[in-house]
Amino acid sequence: MKKLLLIQLLVYVVWVLPTWAQVEVIETDASPLQVDLAAQYVDNLNPTLNQEMAAYGFVLAPKGRLVTKQQKLWFVLDYQAQLSHYQLAESATASMAGLDKGQNFNSYQGRVLSRLFIADRWYVDAQAQHGQQTQKFGTGISRLKTNVVNADELTRSLAAVTLVYGNDVSQRFMSLKTGVRKDDYRDTNVYAKQFNVEQTFLETQLGYRQSSASQILARVNFKQDDYQAVSRDDSKLLEGLVGFAWQATGKTRLEALVGAYRRTFTGKDASSGLSWSVDYTYSPRDDLAFSLGSSRFSDVSSSEITSDSVTQTLQANLHYRMSDRWRSALVIQSSNTEFTVAETNFSLDERKIEWQLGLRLLEHSELVFNIGHENVSRSDDTLNFNQNEAGLMWRYEF
Repeated sequence: MKKLLLIQLLVYVVWVLPTWAQVEVIETDASPLQVDLAAQYVDNLNPTLNQEMAAYGFVLAPKGRLVTKQQKLWFVLDYQAQLSHYQLAESATASMAGLDKGQNFNSYQGRVLSRLFIADRWYVDAQAQHGQQTQKFGTGISRLKTNVVNADELTRSLAAVTLVYGNDVSQRFMSLKTGVRKDDYRDTNVYAKQFNVEQTFLETQLGYRQSSASQILARVNFKQDDYQAVSRDDSKLLEGLVGFAWQATGKTRLEALVGAYRRTFTGKDASSGLSWSVDYTYSPRDDLAFSLGSSRFSDVSSSEITSDSVTQTLQANLHYRMSDRWRSALVIQSSNTEFTVAETNFSLDERKIEWQLGLRLLEHSELVFNIGHENVSRSDDTLNFNQNEAGLMWRYEF
């Protein structure tokens, strides 16, 4: 039961926090098909507009993993899709704002990975990934925009190769990963093509088990972002972090990495600063788990008038299993993103809280009720909105 509780907690941590990315561990017992069917209500479907418009939604989301293992070669197929349709409650208000009463936010993603064992403790991962997403209003590249009536559509492709030494990443490992990622936006809005970018990356990681309770971790990361639009500054990022993972007992785990980054540009001065990733997990009982995490990282900007941004996050998760059938989860997240324009700065504050209550119906099915609140505000007062959401989801694993 504790293992299941910690796995559920880890899913939430990955969702809200850019955590330390170790070498991928292939879960051979993952479900080949999981289906989520949900009904949603949101009181502010398009927060980029001045007026709030409530909407009711329907979501169908299948996903799964297929694994084939040979003696020297493994194959993995990951897939997921989401059909999401929302209907605005007041058609007259929507028409006045220039919105269609029905809004779709569909997405799909597929990934193929092959793992070749080339020698004792050495293997190579090769992967290709492709997906498409219709982003909700106020998210993605519209998170800093106002008066957006057409949802942005992103197509993302990725290819990567990873060389790994070490069969057990909890003991010691070394890895070298290189690849390319391409983002292409459909021109549904005048600003969309400004965010078309091709990113080349190179990453090396190290993990060394120093004792039964501690492991030394290190990472060096290089990224080169080349924009399609000549008005955007291309950039190169070099980042290095070093730290440790500590787990003296099965109840407590601490993982902390601290370092620095430097980003250079084609048309402006370089920027630099601290980077970190800290995650603390505490599970005093089989039915209770708590985590607290923080991170700071540099990324390419989600504003076409700035070249880069620095995001700092703080998040807390609490999971409680009341019985074999009932569980509850609380997630609280706060993030601040700093943007630089010429000699001036502005920031974006995002705060989110979500509570879930789950009821296991049968061995492979679960009913989940969720309610959440989000507040987003910009320091120059050009953007400030609240969004409340509630939903009921039925999940079945085959």
